[in-house]
Amino acid sequence: MRHFALLSPAVGTGNVGDHFIELAIRRLLGEDVGYRRFSIRRTLGAAEIAEINRCECALLCGTNLYQRDWHSALTPEILARIRVPVIPFGVGSSAATLDDRELGDMTRRMALALHRACRAGSVRDPHSLGVVASAGVTNAVLTGCPVLYWAGGGTAPVFARRRRRRVILTARNWLMHRWPDNVDHPVQIRFLREVLGRLAGREVVFAVHEDYDLRLVETLGLQPEQLFSSPNAGEYVALYTDPDHVVLAMRLHAGMLAVANGVPAAFVGHDTRTYSFCEMTGLPCVELFEEGAAERSAAEVLRLLEGDVAPFAPLGPAYARLAETMREFLVASGLPGAERLAPEPVGR
Repeated sequence: MRHFALLSPAVGTGNVGDHFIELAIRRLLGEDVGYRRFSIRRTLGAAEIAEINRCECALLCGTNLYQRDWHSALTPEILARIRVPVIPFGVGSSAATLDDRELGDMTRRMALALHRACRAGSVRDPHSLGVVASAGVTNAVLTGCPVLYWAGGGTAPVFARRRRRRVILTARNWLMHRWPDNVDHPVQIRFLREVLGRLAGREVVFAVHEDYDLRLVETLGLQPEQLFSSPNAGEYVALYTDPDHVVLAMRLHAGMLAVANGVPAAFVGHDTRTYSFCEMTGLPCVELFEEGAAERSAAEVLRLLEGDVAPFAPLGPAYARLAETMREFLVASGLPGAERLAPEPVGR
């Protein structure tokens, strides 16, 4: 059996979205692989580094690392002590606007060091590719996030034209890269209140991704029966893959997991993570800060509830291109799983 080290933001996090990324990588690589999990949120000790070096390689599992400030306990010094290849797998950038590709010195150094330690590094979206290219990286490939391939296969999931009965709403308790920091943003609060008003009479459930979201829940005055919270990431997976649901996604990976399984999602963007994902896939994205955002988002959700799946037509060709690139990345990196993204035979 092959053994891989997972350098995972899901170790030590209270945010369920980080678990989606690691679980998606493990699904893609298959069950015939052994894993050792390590946190990137604290400094790795000597014993942990020795254990990583006994693995075939180390996979850096997604998250938003390519931004101005380096939010990881990995350093060039620690990376130099890891003797096996360290492979970025769906790592992304994060900024307020798509034209912002500025990196701090540590982020630039780490982007270069990580990509020197592997044959190819997988990035999540076009903005991420542009960011690492601006740092001087030449072996990054645009694969999309592993979560996009949750259902497997080389063709996009099918969206059934049918009515759906429940809206799953998800939002961050505060917005990255948007002042004021670490408080519930007044624009988002107004947006959510108006959306909830326009969806009155429909069943709406707010999915709490981390404890910080409870402050947002309290501000909105949601009732306990309107909330979904669980310590089990698998229960969130079931929530976002339920064909009776429509997801209003102000958290990227909630919407991504939904569409990866043929569940309609309406995306609301407030930074490059959602902007660039929707640009890459051709899916609609409502800009949170534009006038009329709540009205447009609520109207889209209502259309999706009634069975309109036309907005997902562009996903087919985009998914096929990305799946081919992901297959090439897996093969170039010597990783399993490429066969799980093989296209359907012609004529079937």
